[in-house]
Amino acid sequence: MNDLVARLPAVHRTIIVVDVHQFSHPRRTHRDHLTIRTGLYHALQRAFQRAGILWGECYHEDRGDGVLILAPAHTPKEFAAARLPTALAVEIARHNAANGEGARMQVRIALHAGEVTYDAHGVSSPALIHAFRLLDARAFKDKLATSAADVGVVVSTWFYDEVVQQVRDRSTVKYVRIRAHIKNTLVIGWVTLVNAAPVGRRDTLRLISAVRHQTQRGRHRLRAQRGVRVFLTRILAQFRVRDPDQAGLTALPPAISVVDKRARRGRKPA
Repeated sequence: MNDLVARLPAVHRTIIVVDVHQFSHPRRTHRDHLTIRTGLYHALQRAFQRAGILWGECYHEDRGDGVLILAPAHTPKEFAAARLPTALAVEIARHNAANGEGARMQVRIALHAGEVTYDAHGVSSPALIHAFRLLDARAFKDKLATSAADVGVVVSTWFYDEVVQQVRDRSTVKYVRIRAHIKNTLVIGWVTLVNAAPVGRRDTLRLISAVRHQTQRGRHRLRAQRGVRVFLTRILAQFRVRDPDQAGLTALPPAISVVDKRARRGRKPA
């Protein structure tokens, strides 16, 4: 048996670990969990296609509240670094706009690469352990939890130096260095947060709808946030939406409705 284990070869893989932030939160029902799992796999498959990574060529292992994915060595790592996070953020935003609060999600991704061994039970390697420790870093979780980002990405130091630094647009993509002690091990990674950028009228209006859902329970706070009101009003005006009902936003908070009416009259928001 020991000889058999010793002969198992290790192969190089791009490691992509995906996790739904606060999947087990008490507010979520079992139906929410099922909706999230279905939505996550749908989003991943579409995002991989858009990023140019062949889902069918990847090894993927269900983790309950996430997925472990190994991309083959011939897949360009820059696809995972430069394309996948944005593509996934678009899909997650679409999912969130179509579902209630309990079934909405933020997603964490850890990116690393290294040697992996396949056996009869699955996969194993120190590189995998490192990727999961990055994913579980408290500093990473806190940054995502205190943001409105759809996707949070943490990459290993090696992945940051060898891949991210070579392909990222430094003027628009900002990474922050984090340190964490996990199981008596110092883990260092680089974090960026990704929001979905609207790609057209339909996606923009879905994004507005998602904001509306998130603010319904805090209308008094929204009234005080003049910047948010002006931003949403400008989006409505850009797409020539004279009435929120035309966009399917029949339950817009009063603050947005009021500022939209003032904009139509040529008056500045209060």
